[in-house]
Amino acid sequence: MTTAWSHASSSGSGLYDAITSLGVHSPGFVQGLLLAYTKYGLLLVVPLVALLWWRARASGSAERMALALLVPAGTLAAYLFSEVLKTMVHEERPCRGLPVDSYIGECPAPGDWSFPSNHSVIAASAALGAVYAWRRAMPWLLSLAALMAFSRVFVGAHFPHDVLGGLFFGAAFAWLAHRFALDRATGLVERFAGRVPWRLLGTPPEPAEPYSADDDRTELIDRVPAGRPSGDGRGNPVAGRRNPTADRRTRPLPEPRLSQPDQHLRQPDPQRRSQPQPPRQPQSQPRPQAQPPRRALAQQQPVDRPVRPRPDQPPLPRQRPQQQPPRPR
Repeated sequence: MTTAWSHASSSGSGLYDAITSLGVHSPGFVQGLLLAYTKYGLLLVVPLVALLWWRARASGSAERMALALLVPAGTLAAYLFSEVLKTMVHEERPCRGLPVDSYIGECPAPGDWSFPSNHSVIAASAALGAVYAWRRAMPWLLSLAALMAFSRVFVGAHFPHDVLGGLFFGAAFAWLAHRFALDRATGLVERFAGRVPWRLLGTPPEPAEPYSADDDRTELIDRVPAGRPSGDGRGNPVAGRRNPTADRRTRPLPEPRLSQPDQHLRQPDPQRRSQPQPPRQPQSQPRPQAQPPRRALAQQQPVDRPVRPRPDQPPLPRQRPQQQPPRPR
């Protein structure tokens, strides 16, 4: 009796024969799971893209929205490249010419070439593109892509080098999209976010405020460690400490008023400087009138000084103020 291993040995690839033999001798539920995953597993790309779009829309970030939209764009470009490469290589499927009992899957019809594996290309491009948009999901995203590539050999539809080439091309297109198309995609999202209805591209960015000289003069935030009161006990903030309850936004300071001696700090007017100024003519100032000497002024204006009693003179009696007679009513 001929075994499945002896039938699979005619494929020309020892690794392919070992994996397909493992599939033939695996339990029925394992075969059913991998057959269902290799046939319908690529449909998971649709809810994955929808989840990435929903997370990017909720975040309000144009860059995250661009990363989410690059996943289907890069996957489609990778698939088209794979189809073109298939028509150029013309590699036959390994299951053709083998007995039906040597593999568990269905062998594609003639004309459906083997290299590279379209399933592997799509899985790798979608998984790596989603990793750029959702870093925390990297372990299970890459695991699902690797499982898709393994299932194509497990069911007997591809050689091992077919799926390895598909993983490489899919990952390359995802990297190229992230490396060279992210900035342009982010700009397009910011441009059309306000034009697309229902905010499908997220919230449009707020228009930038015009620049003002007051923007350069900002008020520093008080810094007080947590658990300590802010200020010096008199209501004055302590410099160099951070107040956790203070407003973190900076506020512009009022325009300082220059005093009269600080007028030289003002910048000169360039128009007045460019205009020629006429030469200044010396002006004759009148001489100030001669002031009388201080001694003469003192003699002319006597000063009433209080009379001080001598030590041998008795004190003068105090004079009571004279009472005025009552006014007639």
